[in-house]
Amino acid sequence: MMRSGDQDDRIYIFLSEMMYQGKSKALINLYGQIIEHCDVKITHEDLTKIEKRLQEAARIRNEYAHAHWQDISFNGFVRVKTRPNKKGVFQKYRLFDIEQLEKDMYFIMETPSILGEFDENLMYQLHGGV
Repeated sequence: MMRSGDQDDRIYIFLSEMMYQGKSKALINLYGQIIEHCDVKITHEDLTKIEKRLQEAARIRNEYAHAHWQDISFNGFVRVKTRPNKKGVFQKYRLFDIEQLEKDMYFIMETPSILGEFDENLMYQLHGGV
């Protein structure tokens, strides 16, 4: 991103303190500025697809990571979310099965590759490619 290794180190200091959502938003905003102000064929619609994928991967990951596995029911339901509101506290449960777990894990693990392809394509166009 920057012109020297020292400047990159400063950026990494800030990034190391950011959570996933902040890093994701910053990256999407940087890509958006490139799309808006540079001569590239990638569109904001293409960027929106990447943004939605990053958000969905985070949502899926968080359901697994923050599920209350110690309270799994005999029929396989796991509490994945607790939401309070004016009418009380409500809990969301999810039935996890192996087939869905495999699909979710594939989606999450494939997301960095899709983001990487997007980045390579954008940088290729930005720096003199087609």
